[in-house]
Amino acid sequence: MSQTYTGLEIVDGDYYFVVDPLTRSITSKQPQKNVLIQHDHNSERFTFEIPRFIEGRDLSMCNTVRVYYRNGRNTGVYTVDDVIQMPYVNDTLKCSWLISSNATSIVGSLSFMLKFSQVNENNEVEYAWSTKTYDGVQIIESIESTDIAGSEYLDVIEQMKTQIIDELTAYIDSKLPSTT
Repeated sequence: MSQTYTGLEIVDGDYYFVVDPLTRSITSKQPQKNVLIQHDHNSERFTFEIPRFIEGRDLSMCNTVRVYYRNGRNTGVYTVDDVIQMPYVNDTLKCSWLISSNATSIVGSLSFMLKFSQVNENNEVEYAWSTKTYDGVQIIESIESTDIAGSEYLDVIEQMKTQIIDELTAYIDSKLPSTT
């Protein structure tokens, strides 16, 4: 099956995060994956390499893969939908997380973990395997204002105020007796 590139996809050309099956830790091959900018939305993708077989279990058979994350008081869950076997490497899986503004809304540390699960038709978890939490990403402050109503619409508010004053003045002037 051939896919057409539309230019809207986020392609991760950075070094991947690697999952160690014994320690369950997530590491970055290079420190290039350690900074995001506040309020970024769907503009960065973190890609993970995971061993396909862990303790005899084939993780490619898991039907639910999620990234659980925390940024300050914001927490979230991202359901991974792109788990594939790496080309030419039968024992390694690859998947990714498209990072939303919920994960980047607060300046500070972004923490996350991966969880692979096998869930049956009754929504019962038959198998689950999780990584340790990774805390090596920082959200850097942006100068973008979060007070949108107060800044983005300031001109519109001023225009409405001027219009109301002008209409009230015209109304009052029309009710006052003429001095001519």
